[in-house]
Amino acid sequence: MAATPANALLQNLPALLAAASDLQGLREVEIDSDSTGQLGLCCYFAANPGSRGIALLRAALLTAPVVALRVRLAAPGQTAARAGVG
Repeated sequence: MAATPANALLQNLPALLAAASDLQGLREVEIDSDSTGQLGLCCYFAANPGSRGIALLRAALLTAPVVALRVRLAAPGQTAARAGVG
């Protein structure tokens, strides 16, 4: 696997999310990368994570090279691919 920012994030994502252990309802995470290696994350939740959940995500995930973080609600049984996102 090539040493890119996205690949490094994939390897570290479980540990980063474990740091936000109170986070509940996270269903899916999409990772987007631009040509300069900056990353954006979109986190899909089954229910509104609330202010505390969003703060936990920011603290855990908004580190270089992640420059953007989106939070979206996923309909029950719907993944991002089926929602027409991406």
